Amino acid sequence: MVASGANARLGQAQVAQALAAEVDATVVLLQLETPIPTVEYAIRQSHQRGMRVVLNPAPAQLLDPSVLACLHVITPNETEAELLTGVRVTDEMTARQAARRLHEAGVPNVVITLGARGAYLSTSSGALLIGAPP
Repeated sequence: MVASGANARLGQAQVAQALAAEVDATVVLLQLETPIPTVEYAIRQSHQRGMRVVLNPAPAQLLDPSVLACLHVITPNETEAELLTGVRVTDEMTARQAARRLHEAGVPNVVITLGARGAYLSTSSGALLIGAPP
């Protein structure tokens, strides 16, 4: 459950102010509990500044496909991966297919979280299924 509160009021002006004040930052971590136009603005502006952008696309929402190319890492769960790629993630093979689509969209590093089964990590160096500890 999400109680949006102040998150719903976050706008591009606040993002611009925060980015201007933080000149030494190299990584920005985002999620989708703020307005999508604000998130997409933050992603693009952070990327233009040379920052590595990490996105947890939760709660699941569609994004402008062009914004995916600005990401360094995306960490969707199965539901979010399906919404972003059209691939229903049910096992390692379908996680690989979804990761491939995200790579094709320009995301170099993909971590699809699989609940109790762990996570599927896919990078330009290779891919592996990382089991979750019991």
